[in-house]
Amino acid sequence: MVVLMLFANNSISNNSAAIFENQSSLVPAWIIYSTTLQVWVAIIGILAIIGTSLNVPLFVTIATGSKLNTGSGALIAHLLFIESMLCSVWNPIICISMYTAHIKPLSHTFCQYALFGYYIFLHCANWSTLLLAINRFVAIMFPHQYSKVSSKPALLFSMSFGWMVAIGFNLPGFLGVSGDYVPIPPWGGCGTKVTAQFAWFNALLTGVLTSIPVSGVGLAYIVMFVKIGVVWCRNRNAVVTKQKDDSSAGARHDRSVLQKRRFDSAKMLFISYLWYSLCYLPAPIASSVYPQAYASMPALQLALRGVLLMGYAFNPVIYIAMNSEYRKRLFKLLHITGDHFTSHPTRTATVAKSQVDSAWTGRD
Repeated sequence: MVVLMLFANNSISNNSAAIFENQSSLVPAWIIYSTTLQVWVAIIGILAIIGTSLNVPLFVTIATGSKLNTGSGALIAHLLFIESMLCSVWNPIICISMYTAHIKPLSHTFCQYALFGYYIFLHCANWSTLLLAINRFVAIMFPHQYSKVSSKPALLFSMSFGWMVAIGFNLPGFLGVSGDYVPIPPWGGCGTKVTAQFAWFNALLTGVLTSIPVSGVGLAYIVMFVKIGVVWCRNRNAVVTKQKDDSSAGARHDRSVLQKRRFDSAKMLFISYLWYSLCYLPAPIASSVYPQAYASMPALQLALRGVLLMGYAFNPVIYIAMNSEYRKRLFKLLHITGDHFTSHPTRTATVAKSQVDSAWTGRD
């Protein structure tokens, strides 16, 4: 959760580090913005509790559901685990360290391990989102090949690949080869200092760990929606000429159901991606495009880091709202009952719909 202490990625810290160094002789930010910092810590604490309370139960719901923890469901559960850690572990670390930095300066060792851990989870989340999008991409664009990417070995590789990329590219910074993790102004919290000779590596780091996965996810979903639109238009025209063919009616219905649940899956994940992008991108853009202005506004830095945490904290709401099977199993896990669990005239239709949802959330 060092995100609230740093910028949203390495480039943020590096772009502003030099500016902060030039401001080191000024009055520390925690003196001028003491009230703002206290309010910020309280808000961040609330967001951390909310994020943990939403991510952890939904992670348990999917991970323990036999029809939910396979296929794309396993990748969603993996992403929820990462977001749970960002909300429950790294957020408290940064809140405590940032608030107490003016009482006792942070050590180099603390920053070294705190930033390394945070960067691993942050960048693994980026790549896990991309690999989840690739899974959906294959399901829609190459359905006959989907079994290959949904097998257990393929899923394990997808989950481990993000960790390997995050650890591998952040290890040089942890070892002090490409830079150093040290306390920096204006808050006295942990930040990244990169020497001039390794500026190229920082640019590579930002591209591989942030730009490629974020842009790749968007491109994948755009292509998927174009394909879905073409297929739907084609099927709508074809059904007029084939509606009298009773022998193929069942097959057409099955294809239609499959296409719909894959579209619903892609739509849910795409909205989740849009929400994440809206919360993640403001800080990197502000620090990169307007570095001087961003560095001179400590209160804005706190606000944008809080917005980033909102992206992780409220992402499960999208899953719960757009997936009836997730919602039903989560309520059952939490022992929540309501009218939607009681018998009513449309019970048969409800059961059928839940079976369709279960199919794509689990096996599809």
